[in-house]
Amino acid sequence: MRCLPRRRFLQLALGAAAGLAAPPVRRARASGGSVVVIGAGIAGLAAARELHDAGTRVVVLEARGRLGGRVLTDRSLGTPVELGAAWIHGARENPAFDLARSLGASTRATDFDSVALYDGGGSPVAADRLEAVAGTLDALTGKVRALAEGAPPDLSVGEAFRRAAAGESLDPWQRRALAWARFALVADAGEELDRLSLAGWQEGDPLEGGDLLLADGYDRIPRGLAEGLDVRFNTPVRQVVVRARELRVETFRGPIPAARVLITVPLGVLRGDGLAFDPELPDAKRDAAERLGVGLLNKVALRFALPFWPSEPHLLGYASERAGEYPAFLNLEAAYRAPILVGFLAGDAARAVESRPDADVEAEALEVLRRIFGTSVPAPAGLAVSRWGQDPWAAGARSYVPVGVDPAERDALAAPLYAGRVRFAGEATHRAHPGSVHGAWWSGVREARAILRES
Repeated sequence: MRCLPRRRFLQLALGAAAGLAAPPVRRARASGGSVVVIGAGIAGLAAARELHDAGTRVVVLEARGRLGGRVLTDRSLGTPVELGAAWIHGARENPAFDLARSLGASTRATDFDSVALYDGGGSPVAADRLEAVAGTLDALTGKVRALAEGAPPDLSVGEAFRRAAAGESLDPWQRRALAWARFALVADAGEELDRLSLAGWQEGDPLEGGDLLLADGYDRIPRGLAEGLDVRFNTPVRQVVVRARELRVETFRGPIPAARVLITVPLGVLRGDGLAFDPELPDAKRDAAERLGVGLLNKVALRFALPFWPSEPHLLGYASERAGEYPAFLNLEAAYRAPILVGFLAGDAARAVESRPDADVEAEALEVLRRIFGTSVPAPAGLAVSRWGQDPWAAGARSYVPVGVDPAERDALAAPLYAGRVRFAGEATHRAHPGSVHGAWWSGVREARAILRES
């Protein structure tokens, strides 16, 4: 069950059933053709790296013209800004940190307790009041954790918090402040708490070692993984064809024969109609893809000529009277000495951004900043907005377990087909660390090692 220790109670994660350490595998080469990996996101690249380094022929097919999938570093504002995954969560066990260190990548630590909070009218909230909110949230989360033991699938996280808060004497401001603090939980799944199953609201223990940004951009990670691999860009897959003596992948550039196929596309893509299977996927696989949810987390990055906000806090919080309205801005002045604020929107608020033009998004973000810092706040010099729901090769930001759904659907999604000839990886298939880069990474390694064992 997920519990938020004090260090993580404001953590904005975007940024499945294998252990953290797996036994070494023998060097092997798949017979009868290459292993074809569909998708050059973190899961696909981690799998391809493992296979390649073990001597297996592997081809990675990527629909986009870039690496990384839901890792997207934007440089249009003059400083690397992460519109997708942002942090390496935990330096001690996270494979992304090990790769970053081997690449000589510079990191910047983020302290999620370094927060300047403003109320709905723009007044700063005193540190002792913020600490009181944190303590109350810790206590409520402990009660929710107790409720989660044996919780039925139809009990939502939102209802669990309401039950935990029953009898608490909270004034309207305290309730609004707690709703603001719970935004970290909404961001973690990309969905409103009333739509999240308490039974599926779990992950492995947080990785130790802090939360790190990459100064040169998170895209160093997929680039490092892909070095020396056969990655074919702008090659969408139309269909995976399975026959008794044949396995092939149909692309718009022609067919590719395969010894094995590893599918690492996001859940939103797998359940769409862009990737077909012949024969069709079994009911259990299709049902798992349909039952699991796809959440949304979007970011709005604004660059200004000069900072008008305090430079020290790593996060600026806004406890608006409108739920989900720019509850947090990441302060890149603190991280990079760059006058950039990155606003976070999750769940319903993130969906609202999808259909709005940039000019409207900029105006809405600017209105919030002027409520906090006054009407003299200037228009930004640059803007970058993510819209992961509109991206046809993502179709959302991250997976979650909806109310009424058994968390074991993640295992059904991960289950191999056709005696292991077709396998599945990605953050949605990792029970312990869904919605994370390291969960996606470990899922790819899990499947690669299974292929090597069976070769």
